[in-house]
Amino acid sequence: MANLESIPSEAYEQELQQLETKVSHTKQLHKCAPSTCLRLNQHGVLQCKQNAPWPINNDDMVEADGTWNPRHDIAFLNVWNPALLHNG
Repeated sequence: MANLESIPSEAYEQELQQLETKVSHTKQLHKCAPSTCLRLNQHGVLQCKQNAPWPINNDDMVEADGTWNPRHDIAFLNVWNPALLHNG
């Protein structure tokens, strides 16, 4: 991957999108494991304490009762903010 400072401006957005996709898929995919999030529920069944996989949502939504339903394109992709990747 090229250094983003050396990329012509017309290719910048495409290169940035490729970087964002690569980082999100390598660092933000939720992987359930007993050592991290799997816990026995009241019925003795292992269940993710983060409730993964999450339902697919095309848009961020806030329900009338204040419940936030973030956008999810991939059921096991953690919610994250691309601006933190770019500026963090």
